[in-house]
Amino acid sequence: MTNIWDEIFSDERFCSDLNPRKFVKDNMAKVLPSDGTVLDIGCGCGRHLVYLAANGYRVYGIDLSDVALAKADENLRKFGLSAVLQKSPMWEIPFDRTLFAAALAINVLNHGRPNEIVKAVSAISERLLPGGLFLITLLTVNDYRACGQQIGPHTFVCDKGAEKGVLHTVFDEQSTAGLLKGKFEIEAKEVASGEVILPTGEQLNHEFFRIRAVKR
Repeated sequence: MTNIWDEIFSDERFCSDLNPRKFVKDNMAKVLPSDGTVLDIGCGCGRHLVYLAANGYRVYGIDLSDVALAKADENLRKFGLSAVLQKSPMWEIPFDRTLFAAALAINVLNHGRPNEIVKAVSAISERLLPGGLFLITLLTVNDYRACGQQIGPHTFVCDKGAEKGVLHTVFDEQSTAGLLKGKFEIEAKEVASGEVILPTGEQLNHEFFRIRAVKR
């Protein structure tokens, strides 16, 4: 069966930018490289792997796309860097029970169904050290990807944009709090938004939560 993520990551638009998100840079500055290892869930072509490895962190990454993992490895090697990479769904964390000081899930969890996202958050919690940092973004119900065919509560297969045909689950304040309740303490949360302009000229709203949490 064709992996839609292999198709997406074969498009250079998804792999040409290796600049880390400011959200990640600002918050990872609070975690010293000597504190332990970092897990990047849905690492894609390695934008955060490269940044973290270049700054002395011991980095692990998982993704569902063989194409993305190959490009991530290539990007790391360009800079003389390395990371431990493995193909895996976000709700199954490999690496022989390694415990992590921090985990990233940037533009990732939304691509699961609600039950898969719950499983992923539980799996991440189990593999973080006490007090471990969890950086997460979640699409809000106001994001344009709440469109197309609705296949479940807050879950859509959007028919617009670069991720057309991809499943997206969106969140409101209540469902966001419920997702992390009992496993993580939310230290900071903000809503970020902007516009996406399609090649047709149509303007769409992009909106997501940026959350910094720590393991209870």
